[in-house]
Amino acid sequence: MGTRDPRVDAYIRSAAPFARPILRGLRAVVHDACPGVAETIKWRMPFFVCEGPLCFMAAFQRHCAFGFWKSSRVVRSAPGRAPAMGQLGRIASADDLPTRRTLLALVRRAVRANATGTPSPTRGRAARRPPPRVPADL
Repeated sequence: MGTRDPRVDAYIRSAAPFARPILRGLRAVVHDACPGVAETIKWRMPFFVCEGPLCFMAAFQRHCAFGFWKSSRVVRSAPGRAPAMGQLGRIASADDLPTRRTLLALVRRAVRANATGTPSPTRGRAARRPPPRVPADL
């Protein structure tokens, strides 16, 4: 059985009125797709965890965001959508979300990626910078 975190309830209550139904709906979809999911707060936003970080949601002044931790293993960013944190673009209303069926499939794909131990894609390391040059007059 999954766990619900009261801090997520508080986060949803403190969100803008337009965002509350969106966040409640996303939360319900995640719990329906993965009954064993646990909620937590990371980086001051709700995260869902099942054998590692799974997905997150966030509310801003005029839009919401939803994304997956192992995003490249789950979904590509929504084409033609206004860019935003997460892979679904700016979510200003429930109409901006994919269908419930699509969301369930995406969350289940993320659960499988965590269950099979698929590693998170790594970012390449930045090239080493040469040491700073000290001016001769110093």
